[in-house]
Amino acid sequence: MTAARHGGDVEGARRTWGRERWLDFSSNICPLGVPRPVADALTEHLSDDLTSYPDPQCRRVREIVGRLCGASEDEVLPGCGVSQLLWALGPLLPSPVLLPEPSFVDYRRSLARRGGHDVRPFHLKLESPGPSPDDLAEGAAGCRAILMGNPNNPTSFLFQPNELVSALTPWLDGGGLLVLDESFVTLTDGGAANSCWPLLRGRPNVVVFQSVTKSLALPGLRLGWVLGGKELLAKLADELPDWSVSGPATRAAEAFGRLDEYAASRRKWLIEQRKYLTDGLSNLPGVTVFPPSANFVLVRFERTTGTFVAQKLAERGILVRRCADFPGLDDRYVRLAVKDGTANRQLLAALEETLKEGER
Repeated sequence: MTAARHGGDVEGARRTWGRERWLDFSSNICPLGVPRPVADALTEHLSDDLTSYPDPQCRRVREIVGRLCGASEDEVLPGCGVSQLLWALGPLLPSPVLLPEPSFVDYRRSLARRGGHDVRPFHLKLESPGPSPDDLAEGAAGCRAILMGNPNNPTSFLFQPNELVSALTPWLDGGGLLVLDESFVTLTDGGAANSCWPLLRGRPNVVVFQSVTKSLALPGLRLGWVLGGKELLAKLADELPDWSVSGPATRAAEAFGRLDEYAASRRKWLIEQRKYLTDGLSNLPGVTVFPPSANFVLVRFERTTGTFVAQKLAERGILVRRCADFPGLDDRYVRLAVKDGTANRQLLAALEETLKEGER
């Protein structure tokens, strides 16, 4: 099997295996689907939104996000998903850049644009209790920027906001530029309370990415934003094309701005399903489960390879994310999204059979 750069390549799986329907555990999307108020708003106004140009300044989205996140409108820059914003920001970062790894593969790709950066990897400890924010701060010495996810993808590890900001404060006071990707923060146990933005707001040398792609199951809509200092966001805006946020994406923002209670109930459900999945994985022989904070789980197979597991699961119509292409990991590691109870049971049963086959 050829490894995809990202999870969610269902079309590639269809072409490879000739199977139309798949259980996709490779992409970390909330399995509850699009919230009804968002879907209704998109459907009701679809004709108008498709036949009119969207606002090139994204004023309505900036207003809504600012209200939700505690930011002024000029501290918010929306875009066509976090990937677009990250791609635009990469060349603007000063070198050297500290890159905690393993991490989202597009971090390195964005830093390689326009001649690249001096990238200094920082290995994130996988075993409990996980990486230390003090060690991270020590590793940042001599670096002018840090680019990292919190929670991290693919490890699902979350630095506690107070601890992370406290450890990095001396480095920030010295002028270091911190770039935090919080795309999964609303799917952690504490939700938006785990965001570092309230502790960092007002610093000109901070950028925080956020998204609704995962929590509201809207990966096809492409909507994310950056929170940060006005001057830095103005430079980033110059790197983006006009109309980066579509009319339907703007409409979705108007709807999800009224979903606070819905988000809380969705998190509660995900936490329950995550516990069921991690308990089941922990009971499988030869499987090491790394404690997750978000809606996905990193596992290591001690008696077989991720390639073998992914191959056998694909034969059963199940997609998973092999992690051999993440720096610091190898072909023993696989990332699994948290799905609903029925899907999680199917995965666990298929994994049990797969592991038995691997021992024959």
